[in-house]
Amino acid sequence: MMGEQIKKEWQEVIDYVGKVGGATFAELENRFGWLGGGDLIFELPGPNLLLWTGLSAEGAAFYTDRGVRDRLEPSSCSWLLYADDGKVLRMPIAKRPPKGGYKVQRWAPTMLSVKAEQAVTHAK
Repeated sequence: MMGEQIKKEWQEVIDYVGKVGGATFAELENRFGWLGGGDLIFELPGPNLLLWTGLSAEGAAFYTDRGVRDRLEPSSCSWLLYADDGKVLRMPIAKRPPKGGYKVQRWAPTMLSVKAEQAVTHAK
């Protein structure tokens, strides 16, 4: 069962993403240090895409939690947003994943936004 402090921290991240209209993994890590500082990765093995690296155990739990995934949605973004946030992965960037995925893993710069139906619910 999730503790109250963790629920509060997780809600702060979701609220922040909604307030700013979307955020990269780097921006969230800069703002909420507990999301990073580890050695875990967030990847999509099928297409061989790396979304982000250096996640803490709590950060990985946050990003993979069903409740969080129900409220936030990922979308591709420019790697320049990551450069602006001061953190860029030094590896090839995914452009158009081929059928069956890439042979060599690529970075998929990703931004998280509040899902439209969640934004409408919070606006009331």
